[in-house]
Amino acid sequence: MKKNKTKSMLSFLTFFIPAVSFAALEGVVDLVKGFGNVLASIIPVLVGLAVIYFFWGIGQFILHDAGNDKAREEGKKKILWGIIAIFVMVSLWGITAWIGSAVGISNP
Repeated sequence: MKKNKTKSMLSFLTFFIPAVSFAALEGVVDLVKGFGNVLASIIPVLVGLAVIYFFWGIGQFILHDAGNDKAREEGKKKILWGIIAIFVMVSLWGITAWIGSAVGISNP
């Protein structure tokens, strides 16, 4: 009797495991696509904030007189970090788009 139950359970699992696996794979793919869509919405906002920070540094550097070296140094730092942030974000965006096109993932 136990052999029969084990055999029927094994045949049942053999038949349904691939269906469950593929369903789980679809769930993971949908999760990754959803996460990618959220990132695609956030990235332009972050780049915009980095550009605003960069221009804020330029304004701080230009508008303070030559006697206020501390404010001008802060402006220089903001300009430098703004450029670095813009460069890193745009580079990562380009690299991920290149890898996605090489793998065959469409860009949303």
